[in-house]
Amino acid sequence: SLVVLRCQRGKSVSKENYRVLGSFSKHYKKWYPIVKKHKFQWSRDNQDKDVRFLVSMMVMSGTSWKDYKLEKGGQFGPSCVFRVCTMEEIEEVVGKLDEGDIFSGLC
Repeated sequence: SLVVLRCQRGKSVSKENYRVLGSFSKHYKKWYPIVKKHKFQWSRDNQDKDVRFLVSMMVMSGTSWKDYKLEKGGQFGPSCVFRVCTMEEIEEVVGKLDEGDIFSGLC
């Protein structure tokens, strides 16, 4: 899935596109990857604190999405390019990148 998150670098804040790489759930104070085929219904009101998503920044290249290449002295640092986020940090779900997407609907 392709989602939009806020990215802060110094005093500047921008909205960037990210690809969801994986999802994790919390059981007994430990984090485990969700391995079964599970679809999430995203909404702005969802405050599920026991689910996290590993995401990677994407950039538009022509008509397709490409992974952002992390470079020394680049525009974004490692904490912006690769992140772990909660459901409430997601600004919006933009679209699906492939059939294995974990978000079932666009809201």
